[in-house]
Amino acid sequence: MKKSNFRLIFIIFSLIILSGISYSQNLTQIVRGRIVDIDTKNPLPGAVVIILNSNPVIAVITDNNGNFELKKVPIGRCSFKISYLGYEDILINDKMINSGKETILNIQLQEKYFQNEEIIIHGNSEKDKAISDIAIVSARTFSIEESNRYAGGFNDLSRMATAFAGVASLNGETNEIVIRGNSPRGLLWRINGIEVSNPNHFPRGDGSSGGGISIITSDIISNSDFFTGAFPAEYGNALSGVFDINLREGNSNKHEFALKPGAVGVEATAEGPLFKKSTSSYLVNYRYSTLAMIEKLGFNVIDNTVIPTFQDIAFNFTLQTKNAGTFNLFGFGGISDAGEKAIIDTSLWVNASDNRNEFEIHKTGVAGIKNMFVFPNHKSYLHTILSMNLEQSSVYLDSLDYNYQANRLYDEDIKYQFARFSMKFNHKFNVKNTLRTGFIYNFMGFNLSANQINSTGSLTQFIDNTGNSTLIQMYINHKHRINENITVNTGIHSMNFFLNKEITFEPRLGIRWNFAKKHALSYGFGLHSQTEAISTYFTKIYDEFGNYVESNQNLKLAKSIHNVIAYDFSLNKYHRLKIEMYQQYLFDIPVSTDTNSTFSTINSRGGLNSFELNNKGKGYNYGIELTLERFLYKNLYFLSTISLFDSKYKAPDEKIYNTLYNSNFMFNFLAGKEFMAGKKRNSILGINTKIFYKKGNRLTPINIELSKQAGQTVYIYEESYQNRMSDFIRWDAGISFRQNKKKYSWIFSLDIQNILNRKNIYSEYYNPDTEELAYRYALPLIPVFNLKVEF
Repeated sequence: MKKSNFRLIFIIFSLIILSGISYSQNLTQIVRGRIVDIDTKNPLPGAVVIILNSNPVIAVITDNNGNFELKKVPIGRCSFKISYLGYEDILINDKMINSGKETILNIQLQEKYFQNEEIIIHGNSEKDKAISDIAIVSARTFSIEESNRYAGGFNDLSRMATAFAGVASLNGETNEIVIRGNSPRGLLWRINGIEVSNPNHFPRGDGSSGGGISIITSDIISNSDFFTGAFPAEYGNALSGVFDINLREGNSNKHEFALKPGAVGVEATAEGPLFKKSTSSYLVNYRYSTLAMIEKLGFNVIDNTVIPTFQDIAFNFTLQTKNAGTFNLFGFGGISDAGEKAIIDTSLWVNASDNRNEFEIHKTGVAGIKNMFVFPNHKSYLHTILSMNLEQSSVYLDSLDYNYQANRLYDEDIKYQFARFSMKFNHKFNVKNTLRTGFIYNFMGFNLSANQINSTGSLTQFIDNTGNSTLIQMYINHKHRINENITVNTGIHSMNFFLNKEITFEPRLGIRWNFAKKHALSYGFGLHSQTEAISTYFTKIYDEFGNYVESNQNLKLAKSIHNVIAYDFSLNKYHRLKIEMYQQYLFDIPVSTDTNSTFSTINSRGGLNSFELNNKGKGYNYGIELTLERFLYKNLYFLSTISLFDSKYKAPDEKIYNTLYNSNFMFNFLAGKEFMAGKKRNSILGINTKIFYKKGNRLTPINIELSKQAGQTVYIYEESYQNRMSDFIRWDAGISFRQNKKKYSWIFSLDIQNILNRKNIYSEYYNPDTEELAYRYALPLIPVFNLKVEF
């Protein structure tokens, strides 16, 4: 970045800070919330919530419904202690309190094993353990406050997850994430407890798990869980990880609004009570692409390119009833399109893509209703969800001739309709034993069509099917506390996929042993399986006479066995060291039936498949991860991770190769510091940074001579993924300033992506025009600004 640009940024922030310092008064806010039992979700009346170091003391006792409200809480960082007779105390350190929005804390307490024992859980309860009460290993909680301050995040949950051990961005171009050397496709997305289709704009293709940017912004999530392996019995249809996202509920006491214009999108959020004198609420968030808005104003942003445009909406309506529990009507929807336009001047046709039009359109939407019913026995709850999910993707590729007539090279139109029903019953027998069981019904309707040009120059249809199928999942989990230091989770997950008539039984095990005051050992085991993208099962395989079969319908589910050993060391209240070692064995992986091929879906990122497949593929992942973390304390936090791993697969030719994602080594460091400004400390300046390094992804060498003869890229498949791209290095930095006023607050932030403007190569290809290798690069330096007003 030029010095003049840095100077301008410095001047802008100096003026912002000075404006904050010149304004000062005593500002306070309301902190509300609810305290429940972690196992039964039963409210805990009479629990004590106290603000530490407050003078005079600010404290409150929860009512009969477990609700509490603290008034006149000072603006800034506050620490809370939550206590209830017979339960383990919890400390929440350095929670940010702002003037523009009330703070809502929903806390789950664990019953003491021995009632007369004094136990305090230190650290930040939003970060040091998962929300799920049956998670043992490889689980991490995502909080809204934490996610919003990570540098380089785009307010995108997937990009923020790359800060965690064992998790990496594939290339920085998309938000696809690689977990422990697995394909990004191995990730399961859940919203409010139910599986959903890929919740991202500009997806990679059918079956992909990522895209250009998330539809769900970090501003509307509540605390959510992220799993990187050996996940509990409740989760199925995933091989590598789970993103279990909870949408937050709106403020049921006060109407609140937020406006957020920024470089990526213009966003508006509204929330508040649905009715007077009730605890029901609404939350709605809408966003529209900034580039699309600029284009509509008549400005030409990018030549020969279809401006990437998107818009999305997310909502969560909460209805509290007297006798039927709590209902949530929730959902999201997104539309995105992008592409490239041909140059309408034949004299400028230099590269192979100059005369091509390519368009991609993606639409997706989810609407669901959830009910949480806590039984009067105070020991059981029933969690029920019904949802509808629609998804459509269309891709068109044309080539212009010298008369500017379009010739179709490729097209696809993929439509899905999902109806899902989930029911979960949880019962706590006593402090030692809790049982959870449930099932998930997934009806899948589809309309699939895809055509590509063949060697004769005509279009061949390789996918054409309309129909439906069903996937049923059932699970049972038993949590047993042997004593105050040892917890054992045992369970089994079963899947019945009607399309290929396969039934699986997947055992799960998790053990945690707190063998000393600050030390814990954990072990996790699981057998996991996953369906392929529906289009994969209906690929047409043609013989030499032009006849075809859809032989892939008999494919089994891909499977993976996870073993994880973890060690946790709480150095003190604010620092933690964590080491995890893992081993994964993948089998029944779909691979090409051609024994000379190296194709395996273990390397697939998504998109339609045109191969005939069988289940003879295998894979092997193992590694060790080290995490050193400082929770936010005295306005400083950091997170540093190191990952060493190996990822291999067995190809149809019976040889062992590196997977595409076998970078072997990753290092991540992020940190941030806050500075309080103003006489009454009502302003906050935040500085955040993130440094990510990994060895380069694998690539297959290109045969230059054969590529010249063929006029296109020809790979040396017998050396698949033997070579490595250059090392991936990216440094992001962010700065933000928050000004708290009496009835509102505003935040200006500047996030600089790839501050070194490093050209990270993510793929190479043969360019027939230059007859040399060419490269595709990840994102260059990009400044991303946001201005948010909360009132």
